[in-house]
Amino acid sequence: MTQKETAEQLGISAVTVSRRLKNGLASLRSSLHGNHDNPNLKP
Repeated sequence: MTQKETAEQLGISAVTVSRRLKNGLASLRSSLHGNHDNPNLKP
């Protein structure tokens, strides 16, 4: 599913989908590397 399709399905903008994916992947990378002090992560 594309970001555009995901956005349409969720009723949000494709930009929001992109940002959430970026933040989610950063969070996953941080968790995998054991870095829980990343200031870019939001609880």
